[in-house]
Amino acid sequence: MKRILFLINLFSATAMIAVRAQTNESKTVVTPKPISGIVSYVLQKGSTENAEAYLLKPLNLGNQDLPVVQDGWRTRNDGMNHLVAVSKNKNSDVLIFLFNDNDMGVCWLTSPKGELRCAVKFARATHTAEIVPNEKVAKSFELEKT
Repeated sequence: MKRILFLINLFSATAMIAVRAQTNESKTVVTPKPISGIVSYVLQKGSTENAEAYLLKPLNLGNQDLPVVQDGWRTRNDGMNHLVAVSKNKNSDVLIFLFNDNDMGVCWLTSPKGELRCAVKFARATHTAEIVPNEKVAKSFELEKT
């Protein structure tokens, strides 16, 4: 009888632990990876251009072209174009672009701290850009920063 009561108590304790593990959701906190190093590099080595208004409007950065300092590269691994543009008006506004040879891609709005603020998918040929929910592009944003 003692053995049965012991097994019942053991089973109950195990069940309680399992219930607690299921109800206590552990929230994983992702710390943004800072990009201040690339921002400094772009400000020192980049060229002055204008970010176009069709990209800026959905990002709430204005209705007119914005002067930026930018630098870009193309990688062999993915065949994509990468560009970082830092606002000359406000260095805390950083645009990171990833686009293909048809000038279609994504633009993330961030800061030197590396926090995803907003994102748009764009098509340069048609001068269109539309907001993409952050949760849909957060993973690709973190990969691009890496």
